[in-house]
Amino acid sequence: MAATFPERLVDMPEDLINTAKTIRSLRQQRVWSQEQLADIAGLSARTVQRLEQGQSPALETLKALAAAFEIPVSRLREGSTPLAKDDAMTETVAAPTPRDSARIFRRHLLVFTGVMSGLALINLLHNPEHPWVIYPALGWGIPLAIKALSLRQHPPTSAG
Repeated sequence: MAATFPERLVDMPEDLINTAKTIRSLRQQRVWSQEQLADIAGLSARTVQRLEQGQSPALETLKALAAAFEIPVSRLREGSTPLAKDDAMTETVAAPTPRDSARIFRRHLLVFTGVMSGLALINLLHNPEHPWVIYPALGWGIPLAIKALSLRQHPPTSAG
């Protein structure tokens, strides 16, 4: 099935359709899933889904997406009716700081720990003679360890 926009976009204002198409196009050019974009932008996956379905974005949401895509906010609204605040949106928003990267990494580590604990418990209860939990632990843990090493080489600077 080809990636198409929801049929309900037909009934939406043209500016929301353009914004939704722009967000989806930029995400697909980078070969990011909606979840990856949400994580990079500091948004929920549901927010990204809603935006791609044509929901009206808040200014802060547009700023977060622009920072994730490393583009000016105005590019997300190309072909859209200008907002009253569009003048403030013409500048490129700064990319996430190293401090954000460390916070995101800690969140990933927490999720990894929780999920792997649950999988280990399932493995021990249902199939203790075959430790299959090692495979997802390695598949997820190795990239996580690489990220930890990269953060150690470039530690976040503290403001102040």
